[in-house]
Amino acid sequence: MNIEDTRKTNERLRDARIEFGFKTAAAFARKIGVSTPTYAGHENGSRGFNTNQATYYAEALNVDPVWLVFGRHGEPVSLSGVSLGTLE
Repeated sequence: MNIEDTRKTNERLRDARIEFGFKTAAAFARKIGVSTPTYAGHENGSRGFNTNQATYYAEALNVDPVWLVFGRHGEPVSLSGVSLGTLE
């Protein structure tokens, strides 16, 4: 059974970070070694991020990268060739 999460990619990223226990985007960015402005842009939706970054964030947050990008669980989806800058 597939469960669709209708939030935008950046909203899932933000919510996963909060659920993981980081109160601020800056604290999480420092922890994972990403510049704060870059990560904050990904989280607030002002800039897109690629599949490598999505996978990195998903691993750091212990979430499924397919869920992070597409909001779906339960079916295999390839991230190959997907530009997250166009996803909403």
